[in-house]
Amino acid sequence: MAVGAFELHNGTGQWARTIRANIGRLRGAKLVTSTGSTVASATFA
Repeated sequence: MAVGAFELHNGTGQWARTIRANIGRLRGAKLVTSTGSTVASATFA
């Protein structure tokens, strides 16, 4: 589920958003470029 986009300026940026989701089903997050390349990912325990 895509939940937003943000721009980086001089290598930094901030983003926050509230989403409605069953937190028991969330397994991770991924940061991707506009072309779809993954630049960061996290797995939730």
